[in-house]
Amino acid sequence: MWSDRLTNAQISASGLLFQSMEEEASAVLSGQPFAAALTRFGLIKVEGEDAEAFLQGQVTCDMAQVTEGHPKAGAHCNIKGRTQTTFIAAFLNNNYYLILPADQVEPTLNALRKFAMFSKASLSASDDYLLVGLGGNNPEGAIDPVWGPMPPPDHATLNDTGALLHLSCGHLIGLISPDKAQQFAASCVHANIQLCGDNAWQLYSINSGVVQIVNAQSEQWIPQEINYDLINGVSFKKGCYKGQEIIARIHYRGQTKVRTAALEISDCIAINVGDKILSAAGAGTVLATAQVNSHTARVLCTLKTEQSESQNLKLERNPDCQIRPLPLPYAIT
Repeated sequence: MWSDRLTNAQISASGLLFQSMEEEASAVLSGQPFAAALTRFGLIKVEGEDAEAFLQGQVTCDMAQVTEGHPKAGAHCNIKGRTQTTFIAAFLNNNYYLILPADQVEPTLNALRKFAMFSKASLSASDDYLLVGLGGNNPEGAIDPVWGPMPPPDHATLNDTGALLHLSCGHLIGLISPDKAQQFAASCVHANIQLCGDNAWQLYSINSGVVQIVNAQSEQWIPQEINYDLINGVSFKKGCYKGQEIIARIHYRGQTKVRTAALEISDCIAINVGDKILSAAGAGTVLATAQVNSHTARVLCTLKTEQSESQNLKLERNPDCQIRPLPLPYAIT
């Protein structure tokens, strides 16, 4: 854990454990450079001579393109094409790593191990790296003092601190060697990069339109419904993988009638994953939520495409809440 690797002085200076929700949200929404310690994410390590071929037959992204210099977003689905989990794949020190929500580590290991027994690939939960999300309006200026030049989209930079992954969706994810945690935190503070927690990264991800499926929403949505085809998380050119037939059929027939939208909900105490958003076309489901302050949240929510910009949305359990659609950085097609 991050808190186990930092000194009390660094924790106090950075606000890593004690920063208020409003301060974190303000840093994200104002575009200040920030580094968010990702304590609600975990790692799966996949190793062995058949690791690439094994993953290639299981996940939506093209694992042949995942190298030390090229990370990829992707999803693991069931045979019906429903997303069991989402992840970011990286290749470091001759091993593959999947970055995913912490509550999805064990379920994903269990799902993948059923098929790994037929190949020379082994899977395990890993603590090889600490995880950090980086953001701000000027990511190059924020990253350079700490990490060096930022890699272009879908590329990675490796140094003695660890690896910096730049996804085409705009996300910057750092994998920090645990023994470099204190040095990294000190560099951030010296460079005026605000250290934050998971809520800041969740808010940043919502603004970026990037969903990470938690266990409570597992196997409910095809990748297109959570916009993974729009953030380069699905390859329609690679070979077969679990759920591929259904995912490809929906893609080529243009039958994606549900997409994920970003919303701001105000005048409400708390919003939870799984809450329903009502529209004239039917109910949508909240997939991710982050607090802006004690009475305002931003969420990613599935909606019928014709309702994604509606001004007549209601929170089922509290119709008096005010809901407004937010823009996404990519087009919904």
